[in-house]
Amino acid sequence: MKLFGKGKKAKSKTVAKLKGYVGIKNYYPDAHVIRTSEQFLKAYRIDDPTIADRKAYEEELKKYVVDQIGIGTQIISSHKGIYAIIGTKADCIEDALEIFENLEYPGEPISIAEWVEIIAWSTQGQDFVHMDKIGFTTPKGKPKGSIVPYLEPYAAETAYGADGKALVERDFKILKTGKRYTRTVMISSFPQTIFSSMCTEIIKISDSIQTSLFVRPIDKEACLYALDHFEDKLQKNLSIHGVDGVRKLLAREEPLMDTALFISVAADTASKANELVEQITQIAAQYMVEINPLDHQQIPAFKSMTPLGKAWVKGFKVLGKSDLLGCLPLSWGRHMETGITYGKDLVSGRDLFYDRTKAKGVGFILGSNGKIVEERILKEAEQIAEAGKNVAIYTIDATLTPKIAAAYPATPIM
Repeated sequence: MKLFGKGKKAKSKTVAKLKGYVGIKNYYPDAHVIRTSEQFLKAYRIDDPTIADRKAYEEELKKYVVDQIGIGTQIISSHKGIYAIIGTKADCIEDALEIFENLEYPGEPISIAEWVEIIAWSTQGQDFVHMDKIGFTTPKGKPKGSIVPYLEPYAAETAYGADGKALVERDFKILKTGKRYTRTVMISSFPQTIFSSMCTEIIKISDSIQTSLFVRPIDKEACLYALDHFEDKLQKNLSIHGVDGVRKLLAREEPLMDTALFISVAADTASKANELVEQITQIAAQYMVEINPLDHQQIPAFKSMTPLGKAWVKGFKVLGKSDLLGCLPLSWGRHMETGITYGKDLVSGRDLFYDRTKAKGVGFILGSNGKIVEERILKEAEQIAEAGKNVAIYTIDATLTPKIAAAYPATPIM
């Protein structure tokens, strides 16, 4: 049985059944908790903070990201709303409940019916394991039905000729899920700080776009122990400079978080899905953020969009807790201008940021070590130019960046 049947009747009938019967396998109705094979999960609805004061606003946002070791947070945003799924491993439901109660999480727990609605929407109507058995029990009186999705999307179909040879190669960057085409991409780089939410701008492109942010705290003491005792082995994978960078990260007072951000789109045609991804890429470029199209990883990425607290693609980035604010899909845009911070003015102490939405062009200012970032600057300049904006690159010494000088011969030189 599919949660998304033909027409509205099939959908409403299923949800009505859920509202009337909470005997769902591994679901604890009094606590709003689901147990999967790996952890206990609790889902919350998040309201957009409307605090005018910036510092108070950011402090409010930080509450939605749990920095307690052993707790994972998944924040999902779409036109249906913003939700957080908090997950923890525990030996029993009593231990899990004690952990959840001690969190004092600011969101409002949601009903199982609303949770299922979100799962159904995010999975584009894929089959649920034993969904048709909800309401039935085993001879011992235990519920049979489960709301854990059984996801089997497949790559776009290949056309074959009379000789049996493929006429079109499979497109492993897109999936056909039922009658819908879906693409999931991953953010592969972040600027140090984004003041307004990039995700807020992205989900406004289409009702079919969803973002899923996974966050888990890093145990600094365990990392420092590893650095102190296994530095020689670490340097086989990291340079001395890289190890020093890790130490500087660990020296920060704020909690450090492993972070993964996915963005999923769905459309009736493959070309429309690709068009949505292109629009997302252009917005990301304005924030100096790169998009990873996830070639050959669409199935695990698709599973990662399910609101069950697990990222199936391993590509986490380490960020400070305050650096996550720009990734949270709660709009700061109506509280201050959109921009990216470049630090503080030494005289006034005020933040310096550049409003890319109002700028007619985009400029890069390169120091004497510009050659190190030359390839990335060229890539970002190309993306910004594709978005219809002029690009100017200023450099102290053009001989240090020969590729940029060749690509932009008319660029002003400082």
